[in-house]
Amino acid sequence: GLLQDITERRQAEQERIKLQIVQQRTSALRNLINDVTHDLMTPVTVIKTSLYILKSTSQNERVVRHLDKVETHINILQNIVESLLTVSYLDDLELDNVAFKSADLMLLLRSLCEQYRSIMSTKNQTLTVSLPDHPLMIRFDHNYMHQAISNLLNNAMQYTPEGGNIEFNVSREGDYIHMAVIDNGIGISDENLDQIFEPFYRVDKHRPSNGNSGLGLRISKLIVELHGGQIKVKSHLGEGSTFSLQLPII
Repeated sequence: GLLQDITERRQAEQERIKLQIVQQRTSALRNLINDVTHDLMTPVTVIKTSLYILKSTSQNERVVRHLDKVETHINILQNIVESLLTVSYLDDLELDNVAFKSADLMLLLRSLCEQYRSIMSTKNQTLTVSLPDHPLMIRFDHNYMHQAISNLLNNAMQYTPEGGNIEFNVSREGDYIHMAVIDNGIGISDENLDQIFEPFYRVDKHRPSNGNSGLGLRISKLIVELHGGQIKVKSHLGEGSTFSLQLPII
């Protein structure tokens, strides 16, 4: 009995040390990412300003076309840097620093649907929407919630082929608001489902990112959980995906 007790204590201590090392490494990596991304923002801003001046003053069409390409990739870099900063900030964010306000969520949802209908039409995609005909009063941070839902719609658009259909369904059931973004895109294999909300994860690693930072779903998950909700995904490879979001009415 005594020998077993000593062995169990040693194992518990080893596990505690391992966990402490993992936490220290995670904290160090997070601090490194935060420092690097902050440092990157200054040169990105300087380059964008210089590009604007060059494009405004250049009369050479060939030069302008090349500057347009540079600007496209700088915008992609800026999106990645800003997404990294957002993830780093959300990981350590306390509820006291969130701008929760009681408002009608329907105003935000209608605006997003109108915005994405227009964007998806450029890819000949159809956005089918089902919204309640009554207000949905909840406490939420407008900017964060806009980003969370926008990321889900954008993700569906990115992984749905031209001519595809995307559904956005919203309903209230008891004390919860339920949302679902459904697409008929490429889908996700079973082995990838558990990793879909991990940072930098992309379903098809051989596919061009098209400016996708690989952080959008992670950001959505952090924001939804910040609001006391949860987000889940169901999918089958080649059959599309359904991202379900549940928010409490507080």
